[in-house]
Amino acid sequence: MPVALTIGTFDSLHVGHQRLIHGVVDNDCGAIAAVCTFTSNPAKVLGSRPFVGTILSPAQKIEKLESLGIALVVLIDFSPEISKLTGRSFLNLLASRLDLKKLVVGYNFHMGQRRDTNPRELVEILDGSGTELEIVPATQYGPEAVSSSRIRELIRRGRFHEVKDMMKDDFRLDLRGVSIERRQGTSSVQRGSIEQVLPQPGEYRVCFHTENREFSGVLAVGKRQLSWQKDFAGTETEIRFLEYERI
Repeated sequence: MPVALTIGTFDSLHVGHQRLIHGVVDNDCGAIAAVCTFTSNPAKVLGSRPFVGTILSPAQKIEKLESLGIALVVLIDFSPEISKLTGRSFLNLLASRLDLKKLVVGYNFHMGQRRDTNPRELVEILDGSGTELEIVPATQYGPEAVSSSRIRELIRRGRFHEVKDMMKDDFRLDLRGVSIERRQGTSSVQRGSIEQVLPQPGEYRVCFHTENREFSGVLAVGKRQLSWQKDFAGTETEIRFLEYERI
């Protein structure tokens, strides 16, 4: 089964990531469009830098990949053991299980122990292998390249219109599987139960999504919990932040 593959954390699936996805979906080799990604963010597992939370939940990421045309998701349980593999070894591991016809990576792609493999090394590794390599240049938003770290900081600052520009979608908190407390018309969740990045404390205009409807409202983000007035029917599944600045 021939496969066109891209590899990455894909924490936000921003417009730059979407160019990589299009590169595997719109391949000329009749290959299945595939993504190799991780169950946990490598930065969180390794503690290599401060990590304030994911942008997409695991379920949101899979749903978004499917909506972009990905037919196969290879999920790697990232661990300290996996991090010790060189980029060449990791790629050989994938190639031993997939008929890799095309690999699409970004201009700043790195993988392997101590980030030892970049696009230049990939050219050498894949030479003569029969695998086509496509390297996608940076996608700009304003004066800087789009990146998940940039989006994460914008979420923290409540600048959701810019987040939407770079993700082509609103930022949403995934409440599926999160314990929601109910008390006298108010709903709340503890901050510690949310693995996604959160904006700074304040009140934000949002839409609450239930199984089949959405309701406008206000979300209060506090230091210990998130709370809102529960004046609608149904169970909240997601909270979608609107493009406006905080109230």
